[in-house]
Amino acid sequence: RNQETPRWYILLPDGAFRVGWDVTQAIMLCFLAIVVPIRVGFNVTAYGVLKWIETSVEFFFVADIFCNFVTAFYKPEDGHDVLVCQPALIAINYLKGWFLLDFVAVLPMQIVIDSLE
Repeated sequence: RNQETPRWYILLPDGAFRVGWDVTQAIMLCFLAIVVPIRVGFNVTAYGVLKWIETSVEFFFVADIFCNFVTAFYKPEDGHDVLVCQPALIAINYLKGWFLLDFVAVLPMQIVIDSLE
């Protein structure tokens, strides 16, 4: 892999922070995969500790959008991967890829539903 020197704030996709972030995200997705169907299916309202946990998870996914705007990525080039660390190219890559799905996923759905009624 060819690598360029990233700016101080750029996260490396295989760096310790990003790997830890991704593991935490996987745990949170498992939590949501269990809790959301129960809450929706049985019309359970979150309160107390569960409400605090759900709010923390929501903030995590908003923070994830910001992290993705500063996470370098590997681009295949001439048979090998090149680490892209330029902020503008990182942003363009994210905007063309997962950004829309990530953005829609963090919208407060109750506000959206209430505005449509």
